[in-house]
Amino acid sequence: MQHVAEITDNANAACSSGMEQDSKSGPGSSTSTENQFIDLENAIRNHVDESNGIYRSCCTMIDSRVLSFAVQSVVIILVLIFSMYQAANTSSLEARQTYIVIVTTILSVYLPTPKIRRDNNRNNNRS
Repeated sequence: MQHVAEITDNANAACSSGMEQDSKSGPGSSTSTENQFIDLENAIRNHVDESNGIYRSCCTMIDSRVLSFAVQSVVIILVLIFSMYQAANTSSLEARQTYIVIVTTILSVYLPTPKIRRDNNRNNNRS
């Protein structure tokens, strides 16, 4: 598997040679170097480091878990906002109940369950 630096170097080389070829062959001409550059650019954008789960492109690199969390969070927040808005502005009681159920279900799944934390020092002092 090629490293990202190698792919980037190949893309830069293809880009510079593509520009030189364009200046030689004139504007509007299609060359195989341009196709190679496009292929390399697509390879960079689609490259996934499977061992680490990192998505890499020419501009950024992001962990797949972070991307998944961000997308899920945005969708959940949008659904919550929509449901709260509809619950506040709907005149029908049945529709309002439906939106309130959606809000409470999302909150119950997304928020952690409360836990009682016991302090060992307090328990030792009582004995």
